[in-house]
Amino acid sequence: MAQKQKRREDTRRKIIYGSAALILAGQFTGEQREKFMKRLHENVSREADRKFLGLAPSAVEKILVTKPGEN
Repeated sequence: MAQKQKRREDTRRKIIYGSAALILAGQFTGEQREKFMKRLHENVSREADRKFLGLAPSAVEKILVTKPGEN
């Protein structure tokens, strides 16, 4: 039971911080916003999440799926 509650709280924390980060990003303009979003995108590591958000595969994923001779 305690583990389930801990997981719920962790999920809620992520949702709250994620929402706050998106609100903050909306307050930035131009280059400042681009840099902020780039930093957020760099920290999305799960390929399924990157795909859902419309992000390019991570550098590690590109290495794993690239055939010899491809760039």
